[in-house]
Amino acid sequence: MNLKEQRELLPEMLKVFESIPSLYLILSKELTVLTASDTFLQITAKNRKDIQGKYVFDIFPIDENIEDSVAIRTSLSKVVQTKLPDQLPIGRYDLPDPESSDKIKTHYWHSLNTPILDSSGEILYIIHSTRELTAQVTAEKELKISLEKQIQEASKAAQLSKRLEKLFADLPARIAILSGANFVYEYINPVYHQHFGYRDLIGKTFLEALPELAGHPIIAELKKVYETGVTFEGKEICIPLTNVEGEPPVDRYFNIMYQARLDEDGAVNGILTFAYDITELVNARKLEEEQYKKDEFLSIASHELKTPLTSIKAFNQLMQRTDDINKLKSFVLKSAGNILRLDKLIGDLLDVTKINAGKMQYNMHFFDFDEMLQQTIENVQHTAITHQIILEHHEPASFVGDRIRIEQVVSNFLTNAIKYSPGANRVIVNSRIKNEHIVVSIQDFGIGIDVQDMEHLFERYYRIHNSSMQFEGLGLGLFISSEILNRHNGEFWIESEPDQGSTFYFRLPINKKA
Repeated sequence: MNLKEQRELLPEMLKVFESIPSLYLILSKELTVLTASDTFLQITAKNRKDIQGKYVFDIFPIDENIEDSVAIRTSLSKVVQTKLPDQLPIGRYDLPDPESSDKIKTHYWHSLNTPILDSSGEILYIIHSTRELTAQVTAEKELKISLEKQIQEASKAAQLSKRLEKLFADLPARIAILSGANFVYEYINPVYHQHFGYRDLIGKTFLEALPELAGHPIIAELKKVYETGVTFEGKEICIPLTNVEGEPPVDRYFNIMYQARLDEDGAVNGILTFAYDITELVNARKLEEEQYKKDEFLSIASHELKTPLTSIKAFNQLMQRTDDINKLKSFVLKSAGNILRLDKLIGDLLDVTKINAGKMQYNMHFFDFDEMLQQTIENVQHTAITHQIILEHHEPASFVGDRIRIEQVVSNFLTNAIKYSPGANRVIVNSRIKNEHIVVSIQDFGIGIDVQDMEHLFERYYRIHNSSMQFEGLGLGLFISSEILNRHNGEFWIESEPDQGSTFYFRLPINKKA
């Protein structure tokens, strides 16, 4: 094809560019506008007849202050000189908004200037093709802004996390974050780690890390907080913990708070635990309470010992002053009663001393339990003129144990039943064989026992306090009885209702050999 044929074909080729649904501007070698695609005209709000034959930079003036505008001129000049295609970087152009004539809309374009040469190597025309990247660039900018925002938020979160971590590290509380329904250790602060330094906690479940807490009530509280999201607070909770490998758990006391951790949807995904170790405070208070009880006991003991001693002295003086045989007998009997009372008090004191020192001696042998029970009831009945002791049911049984000590238990329970039922006149005793055990019950119809008293009834020095009456004794009988029963592998319990009376039970296994 010669040059003439090419020139004649040019208008037909240009028509093709006009109908292509893309951005095309066709320029001559002299950079005059030959034609433009309909899409280009629509975007630039130009008319084809108005721009054809005109110098391109008369239609689209160069703004020397705008880098993208200058770059187009530079690129076209380069194409004319080198006759090679030249690609421009992505450019920004502010054009009238076709939907609103008084507004400007920013567009982003990626342009390519391509020379079309004839057979002799001369430029026939230049195709200025543009691909609009406005949506892509806008999306990339929005993504960049979003990423920057996320980075800033992450940075703030990291700074907040560091501040929280420092705060947690400085607090005297043991703080841990448990993740998920299995309570996996996600974080522990230094104070928490200090106690379990020999254990690797992170990544383990709560019970894997602290197996000694299996079955402890705090496990149920953790589950409740995870299921409900309701914060749990507990005061002076006793938790047995091991802080030295191989050593048995030691009771520690804590004030505890379990708080649910929520995810972005508000669902519970973990628990934040705070535990303040108050063991020293609790132990100090217990020591103080123990000391108070001891002081109170010594005061009571002094009074209880002094009372029969004073009576004995008084009766001795009366015996010295009278020659009346009947009066002498009365004074002797009363003096003997006080001597027995004094002997009982001294015996209890000696027993407690032996128990504390671990020197309580037991003489284990076979004896007739039923005969012992009847004999003890008879002995107590001699001194209990106000009450009738009724042995309602009893069964024969041989038992291996210390007869004297078991008598002491029965006697203590009987005298207590009489002492704490001043308005009644009977005590009912039952003894049965159940599942290779001897079960004894002693029922009174007296003042009964409040719940708060029942919790402490078998402690040393504890005495039931009643606002309407006072009862003599050192508060040692039940404590001594509980120790005796424990040494015989027995157990004891109480059923009681205030103002209705109480029933004391004890159970002993029937051993086959001493």
